[in-house]
Amino acid sequence: MAANSASRYLSHLVLPGKALELIDAAGARAKLRQSTQSPEVAEIEKRIRFIVHKRDASIANHEFEKARFYSEEERKERENLRVLQKNAGIVEPPVVVVAPQEIEEVIARWGEYPFRA
Repeated sequence: MAANSASRYLSHLVLPGKALELIDAAGARAKLRQSTQSPEVAEIEKRIRFIVHKRDASIANHEFEKARFYSEEERKERENLRVLQKNAGIVEPPVVVVAPQEIEEVIARWGEYPFRA
């Protein structure tokens, strides 16, 4: 559906890239729409992403002691996240489904006209 709609309504873009970008944008919209996580979970996930970035930068700079420190910090934060999710009754992150309506909404936004199939 994404490829057909993209070639029909977004002719100024080139396939398959425009279909992939369309699916990516629709997936982001669907994830935002289904997001039900608590602010605490979001904050821990943000800290984990920051720590992973610092760890990877340390490895790239051959600062292995720092990388070991960041790896331990990541492990601690992931454990905190697991405990918080367990206490909140969250077993797994919800599966995000990209429905045709999300693709239609992205096409309408990118094309600046209401979508009509």
